[in-house]
Parts: sequence; C-alpha cells; structure tokens
Amino acid sequence: MDISERWLSPVRILKNAPMHELERLAALLVHRQLGPKEYALVQDDRCDRVYFVVKGTLAVILYSPEGKEVFYREFHAGETFGDYSAIDGGTRAASIRAITEAEVVSLPAEDFLALLVRCPEVATEEMRQLVRAIRTLTQRVYELSVLASDARLRAELIRLADKDPENPNTLTIARMPTQAQLAARVGAQREAISRHLVALERAGLLVREGRQARIPDAAAFTQSVADPLPLPPVEGKPDTLPDEIA
Repeated sequence: MDISERWLSPVRILKNAPMHELERLAALLVHRQLGPKEYALVQDDRCDRVYFVVKGTLAVILYSPEGKEVFYREFHAGETFGDYSAIDGGTRAASIRAITEAEVVSLPAEDFLALLVRCPEVATEEMRQLVRAIRTLTQRVYELSVLASDARLRAELIRLADKDPENPNTLTIARMPTQAQLAARVGAQREAISRHLVALERAGLLVREGRQARIPDAAAFTQSVADPLPLPPVEGKPDTLPDEIA
C-alpha cells in the first residue's frame, strides 16, 4: 500500500478525487503522530496547512478569555481540519487536541486551494463538509438557547451513541466521556452533569457498564429530551458519581 492509498484514500473529501491527484498530493504531505492531550493546533495561531486525520480522535476546543474550555466537536479518521483558515486566511478558530493516540498528515494551504480549483469533485465534498458543520453549529446554538442542561446532556449522549446492529432501538456509547468532558460539551457544571447522569440511571434510561454506556430504549430516551427528570438532592455521595468513572 503506497502513501497516497494509506493516508489519502480514506479522506472523505478526497473520495472522488482521481488517483493521479492523490499521488500528486502524497508528495506534499507532512506526517505527524500525536499522543493523548497533545495539541495539533492552537486557537488564534496562524498556520498555513490543512490537515487530514489518518487515525484516532481529536477534539475541537475553544477557550474563553478566562480560560473556560468549551467543546465544539470531534474529528475522526477521514476528516479534515485547518481548511477554514486556508479558505479565508484567518487565524485558527479553535484548538485541536488529541483525545486518543492520533495520526495526521498535512499539506500547504495553497496546494489545498489549488486542488479545489482543479477538482470540482473535491470542491463539492468540501462544500458538503462545510454545510454539515453549519448544521451542527446551528443545532448547538438552538440547544444552548432553549434547552436546559439535562436536555442538552441527553441530546449529546444521543449524538455520541451508535445503534446496536441486533437491536435498532438500543444505542451504545463505546467510551463515555468524563463528567468534565460532558460539561464542556454541553455548557454546564460538572456537578450538574453528575446529578443528571444519576437521574437517567434511576429512570432506567441509561445503563453504565464500566467505561461503556447503553441506552436500552432509544425512543424513550429521545422523548426524554423534552421531559425533565427529577434530580437527586444536591448533597449526599450516593447521588453523585466520581468523575473518573463518568
């Protein structure tokens, strides 16, 4: 397997690119490996490269002037980042930090832009990716504007989950984020997230199995986004979960 096939063929925006274009890009690539919590990009930095995720999971994070961490989304193998700055020439809109061991490749922004001009197939996929990002942001703005923190948490858990192939009404989350990570994702305090998780488990809507979680009734869970659950008391250890197991 040559470089163009191993590193570029899985990239979604390049799925319809001619092989000669992949081979041309392969000569321009810079490869980088990242450990967990290592930054690929830092918010507001100037950088002239576009990145493709080869392996692993990375988080898109924004920081307030006070240092508060706000989660935006994740990047997985086959996805692209750094393209916003390549297109508009601005600084990095967010920081990109590895969640797991990760592998990325990058190419100069000018070569990425030239590729969009040469290959309408790639330009079309890039536009689709941008529209998906806009839709995701629109949904998150809506949730932050009108939903309480417990409903935002449940909406986020649905996004994190995958359907069980043997039971379409069951959802599974292969690796639950920590309470702190969930709090950053939905714009809430960690303590509130702990109480909401306890309420979901008590209601039978969420089953925790170590680092995994299962939603046994997806239809009921989805409906619960609009129906607040009673929260456990603020005080008392049994009503909160240690962050390291959340």
